[in-house]
Amino acid sequence: MTARAERDWLGGAMAIIGGSALVVGALLPWMSLFAGLHRYSGVTGPYGQLLLLGGVFAIVAGVAMLARPRHRLRLAVGALGVVLTAFAWWVLVGLRATTRSLEHHPLLLARAGPGLFIALAGALIVASLIVPPSRRRVRA
Repeated sequence: MTARAERDWLGGAMAIIGGSALVVGALLPWMSLFAGLHRYSGVTGPYGQLLLLGGVFAIVAGVAMLARPRHRLRLAVGALGVVLTAFAWWVLVGLRATTRSLEHHPLLLARAGPGLFIALAGALIVASLIVPPSRRRVRA
């Protein structure tokens, strides 16, 4: 079997799993107020919508990597993952600053939710595709 005919199973699976984590993270709550009575998911605002769109693109690209493996596609998805990781980190820093500024309010009780952390983990998984796969074969 030639290298061109081989499928990139690991890369495709990582893109699909990371993209799915991005989508789930965008849909889960990023912040809650009033001790959890009001929850705000990522898709409430444009930042979460961008992460959701990036996750959908990573899933589609992962399926494409399974169907027709291309080195450039793997690098492009990895580069997208690096950009999404930097973006999610920047949003996480902003969320931390927001919750810290509202920390002393006696009624709001602002807390960060799990969504942005899951989205960041998914972006890190997608970003790992930028590292080329090993060409070494294991012999049994």
